Amino acid sequence: MSHWGPELIELEFQAKQNAAILFFVIDNQTRSVASMIEAAYLSAKRQKLILVIHAYQGPGQKIWGEDITEEYVA
Repeated sequence: MSHWGPELIELEFQAKQNAAILFFVIDNQTRSVASMIEAAYLSAKRQKLILVIHAYQGPGQKIWGEDITEEYVA
């Protein structure tokens, strides 16, 4: 999909409810906080999912022009 907007929330919800497997990619280009929480929740529910994680590089990496500091590095 080339554009996502609020009008697609219900369609996305229905697709996730009906999916046999969910696929999440957590990359180091965005903070992905909502996706991380959602993937953790679905994993705890024992939902089938594939999770791909590309780790942050650490302090000094920029996300949307903002430096990641020690506070953000796990």
